[in-house]
Amino acid sequence: MRGEYILVNEDGSETVIANSLIEEGLEQLITTLFNYDDITGHNFIFGAFAEVPVYGATLQAQYTTEPTIGVGAYARQSVNPTGWAIVAANNEVYAESPLISFTATGADFDKSFNRLFMAVRIENPAATFVEYLTSVGSALAAMETVLDGQTFSIKYRLFFK
Repeated sequence: MRGEYILVNEDGSETVIANSLIEEGLEQLITTLFNYDDITGHNFIFGAFAEVPVYGATLQAQYTTEPTIGVGAYARQSVNPTGWAIVAANNEVYAESPLISFTATGADFDKSFNRLFMAVRIENPAATFVEYLTSVGSALAAMETVLDGQTFSIKYRLFFK
C-alpha cells in the first residue's frame, strides 16, 4: 500500500509528492474509507507545515511550523470520507480525495511550508475525538508561501497494491 499527495497547479497540471504512511494511523485510514456501516463522526484533516514530525498515534494540536490557524484564514481542511472516489486506472486501484484548497483571505499565511499532512479524526463518543496522524508528505521542491488571495490546492491518493 502506498499513498501520494498531488499538487494541482494553476494550469491544472499535477505534481506528485511522495509521502510516508504512518503505521499508527493507517488502520484508522482504511477503516474510515471502507467502514460503510458507520462513518458518522469520521473525517480526514489536511494541513501544511515545515517540519518532520515526531510520529505517534495522535496528531499534535498545532505544529510550530504550521501556519497559525486563523491568520490569513489558514485552517486545516476537513474532508468527509464519502467524498472520496475509488478509481481503477492503468492497472491500479486507488482511493482519491476531493480537491483540497488552502486559500489566503484578508492576509498572507504567516508561515511558509514545504510538507503536507493528513490525519483521521474520529469522534467517539459524541463531542470527543482523537486525531490519528496517517500521512506526511516528503518535502516539496521549495517552500510555499500563500499570499492574500492565492490558493494552494492538493488531492491525496491511496493505492491498494
